[in-house]
Amino acid sequence: MARDVEPERVVAYIRVSPKENDARDRSYSIESQKSMIQDYCGRMDLTLEDDDVFIDDGYSGATLERPGVRAMRAKLKGCRRIGNYRGIVVAYLDRISRSTSDLDQLVQEFKKKHLALITIKEGLDTESLAGRLVVSIMIAVASWQRESTAERTSEMMLQAQRNGYLMGKDPPYGWSKARVDMGDGRHRWRLVSNNDEQRIVVLIFQMRGDGMKLHRIADRLTAMNLFTRNGKPWHKKQISRILNRDEHNLPEVVGPTIDDETSPRLVYTDRYNVLQAAE
Repeated sequence: MARDVEPERVVAYIRVSPKENDARDRSYSIESQKSMIQDYCGRMDLTLEDDDVFIDDGYSGATLERPGVRAMRAKLKGCRRIGNYRGIVVAYLDRISRSTSDLDQLVQEFKKKHLALITIKEGLDTESLAGRLVVSIMIAVASWQRESTAERTSEMMLQAQRNGYLMGKDPPYGWSKARVDMGDGRHRWRLVSNNDEQRIVVLIFQMRGDGMKLHRIADRLTAMNLFTRNGKPWHKKQISRILNRDEHNLPEVVGPTIDDETSPRLVYTDRYNVLQAAE
């Protein structure tokens, strides 16, 4: 008489972020995810015990440093497919991780243990070659999208900066900020030349062009009773940041010209490069 084949065991992982806990949409709720997983296990004849359900309530998916993930990995440590677990079931792929590098790490870790990552919504199962291929493609595409978005954001911020708009909370040394109303209650901050600080910037570039070391420039400014924006003595690190900072290269911002040593001036990065080459 043939023996009945026992259902394969799985573990389940559930995660809800702090924002999702506060959202009206309950599709990502713990109860919703658990129901999806239990229904799936019932249809696929998989056994899911209560102590095999790992939950991270109120945790971001940006890192694997979560108590539920740590507990799940500890339980699966040393496990092999035969005689233990078939794999890990999640309702959605992004529940286990939103980081492409972390997701790839987990997939490789499960593969070495002969465990599959099963995602219900996406219909993926990394036990098969096709499943692993699709996950790999998704990881690659997500990585490309993240890097592409970061690159576009960086370019947009740089262009806005070159157009004279403040990027960040405080204007760089040598600049102040002026409010510009954009309409519909929106506003932006535009950089305007701070003449007093620009005079000091010019001095810094001139002293550096004369071959002075950074700490000597700081000492000279302090001796001249010229202090930082906070009224404190200068430090060589602050001098270095001013000399190397891209904020001085704002070609579309109209700055004051200079006819003598007392007039303010807009300093450009290419001026510093010329001074460096002359040393």
